[in-house]
Amino acid sequence: MSATENNRKHEGALIHDSENLGDLEREVAAYVESQLVNDLNGVTTEAMDESIATTTEAMDESIATTTEAMDESIATTTEAMDESIATTTEAMDESIATTTEAMDESIATTLFIQTSTSIDTTESYDNNKKCPQYTFGFPNRRQIQDYVVVNASIPDMTEVTVCAWVSPIYGQHVDGAVFSYATPGSDNTLLIEFEPELSVYLYSKRLTLDEIGNRNENHICVVVSTINNTVHLYLNGSKHSRKTLTHEITKIKGQGTVVLGQDQDEKLGGFQAEDSFLGVIKNCMLWNRTLTSREIEDMQNDCNCPKDYILSATKNDHIVGNVTSEFFDTC
Repeated sequence: MSATENNRKHEGALIHDSENLGDLEREVAAYVESQLVNDLNGVTTEAMDESIATTTEAMDESIATTTEAMDESIATTTEAMDESIATTTEAMDESIATTTEAMDESIATTLFIQTSTSIDTTESYDNNKKCPQYTFGFPNRRQIQDYVVVNASIPDMTEVTVCAWVSPIYGQHVDGAVFSYATPGSDNTLLIEFEPELSVYLYSKRLTLDEIGNRNENHICVVVSTINNTVHLYLNGSKHSRKTLTHEITKIKGQGTVVLGQDQDEKLGGFQAEDSFLGVIKNCMLWNRTLTSREIEDMQNDCNCPKDYILSATKNDHIVGNVTSEFFDTC
C-alpha cells in the first residue's frame, strides 16, 4: 500500500471517529437536557403543589372567616329585626289602645250630647212646667229658732240635683246653711252651706266649690253623682265648677229629713247658731237625677222646671221662728 492510500485510509478513520464523537456529544446533550427538564418538572410540580396547598388553605380560612362573619351578621340582623318587630308591635298596640280609648271617649261624648240634645229639644219641654214660686226670708243671724222643715218622701239616690235662688237681705251677704238633709246615723248626709264660700258636705266630708259672689242674687244648682263621683255647681244657668269626691259613696240614703236655714247635727235638731242662714231662699227644689244643662238654663232663664222633682216647699210645711214666707201662683 502506498503512502497516499495509507493517508487516505487514516483520514477516513478520523472522519468516522469525528462523526461518532458528534453523535456522542448530541446524545450527552440530549441526556443532560432531559435531566434538566425532569429536574425542572420536579421543582415546578413541587412548587405548584405547595402553592395549591397554600392557596387551598388560604381559601379555606377565607371561607371559614366569611362564613363566620355572615353567621354573625345574620344573627345580628335577626336580633335587630326581632327588636324592631317587638318595638313596632308594642308601638302599634299602644297606638291601637290609645285610638280605641279616644274613640270610646268620643263615642261616649257624642252619645251624651245626642241624648242631652234629644232630651233638651223634645222631652224636656214635654216634661217641664212653670216652677213653683215661693220665698223664705231668714232675717236673723246667729240663732237656732228660724228654719223650715220641708215635707217630702226621699228615696235612696245615686244622683241628686238641688236648685234654689239665694239672695242677701238688708244689704248684707248670704251666709249659713241653705239646705240640710240628714238620715238616721248621719247628720250631714247632704249639706249646702255658705261659709262664706259655698261648700257641699256629703256624709260630713266637705268639698269647697269655687268662689261665687254672695252679695247678689244667684241661682245655684248642685249636682251630685255617686256614679261618677263628682259634684257640679251651676251658677245662674251655666256650669261653674266641678269637684271629684275624695271618698267612695255608693248612694245617698233615703227616708231622711230636709231643713232649710239650719244645719242638722242630728235629725231635726242639733242646730248651731253659727250655721244659721241669713238671706232669702227662693224655689228650693230637689230631683233624684242629674238635670241637663239645658234644663238648668231653662229653669234660670224661663222659670221652666222639670216636673219630676221630688221636693218643693208648700204652705203646709213646718215654718218655725221668724221666717217670712210668700207663695205665688206664677213666675
